[in-house]
Amino acid sequence: MKTLENQNGKLMQPLELERQFCLALGAYAAGLKDKDALWSLLSNGRLNADRAIGLARRHGLGPAAFRLVANPEFKNHISPGAYQQLVQDQALSMEKRDVFERSLDALLRKLNCRQLPVIPLKGILYAHKLYDNPWLRSFSDIDLLVREEDWPDLPAIFKDLDYKPRDNYEARPAQLTKNDIPQHMAWRSPSGCVFDIALDLFKLGLRSPLSELIWTSASGYSLDGQEVLVLSNEFEILNICVHLHRHGFNRLIWFVDLALAAQKLAPDWNEVARLARAGGLQASVYFSLNYLNRFFGPVVDASIIDKFYPGRISGFFFTKHWPEADVSEHKGLRDGPIVFRGKLLGANQVANLALSGRAPAKAAYFARKLWPSHEFLKSKFDRESHERTYLSLYFKRCAEYIKSLPKRTPTTSSGQ
Repeated sequence: MKTLENQNGKLMQPLELERQFCLALGAYAAGLKDKDALWSLLSNGRLNADRAIGLARRHGLGPAAFRLVANPEFKNHISPGAYQQLVQDQALSMEKRDVFERSLDALLRKLNCRQLPVIPLKGILYAHKLYDNPWLRSFSDIDLLVREEDWPDLPAIFKDLDYKPRDNYEARPAQLTKNDIPQHMAWRSPSGCVFDIALDLFKLGLRSPLSELIWTSASGYSLDGQEVLVLSNEFEILNICVHLHRHGFNRLIWFVDLALAAQKLAPDWNEVARLARAGGLQASVYFSLNYLNRFFGPVVDASIIDKFYPGRISGFFFTKHWPEADVSEHKGLRDGPIVFRGKLLGANQVANLALSGRAPAKAAYFARKLWPSHEFLKSKFDRESHERTYLSLYFKRCAEYIKSLPKRTPTTSSGQ
């Protein structure tokens, strides 16, 4: 296996006990370790148990810690204050879950009445589909994937439920190329539930070439009595890995999701590899699986991980922007060059090509950016419908761009 150790020439540095405890707790939540590994850390007298519990909460492992300390022998090793914090967290999480699930039920009823399909993503789905007890997976919002063509119907549905938008979603933003797609919409319910509505699954800056297959491969699933669609097992693995990469590998609960998905969904790894190559996602999958095995022990076989090896150039840019020390300490760069920003002279454009490929689509985007369509220019610079010519709108665009450039401050000579 082309391991991270071989690429970087060194092994992961020893972790302080609190972080070792969180890694063991994550493996415990994923069913990979029993309580013995946690007990040996908690009872050795050198672990700051309260600090370890606080770190576990930051990683989304509070529910797993709460289940652990329900055992008196574990509870006695943390302070009453830390225990009460876990109890309070769990009560608030259960209350929030009830509000969120009722809000989701109301929205799904509206969408089903209009025959608008939806795919729940991440936390709320994983809680029911991957975890033995749904309360072991907390979440702070509800992520849903909808079809791009359903965009015009969504604002009215949310407004009918008295939801408030984060931005103005009445009109679709102008498209520079066919691969342009709004990344997501956010709506807040009167009860405080936030819905993050995605039109593109991976949110990497350009429409995924896998978009159509994502929907045609989806299957039915009953979520709290409401019929929804869910991603295929293969796309579920891809989504978790890309989400991990985009967020800098910074929370262990996402590695727990990946470990459970790899074990319980039994994906066709050859198909996952084929889809990853087609979508420019190999680096995200390869490094996510590598760090999963590093943090929790062997979960995915090395021969499977090798199917996603993205090459030396991609590995170079990955380790440059996500150094081993940063990822091991869960301080990795968020988004970074994995997301296409549409800036021809951007510092990370070469890294983006190396990490996610799709050079033809990106070249077409830049060509269109230099010479956009008449319709695009009218939507941007002729909002009053004066029917201006292409050249007049193009020159207006150039003038506004020049105005937006930062002005240089003249320097004065000291005369010496």
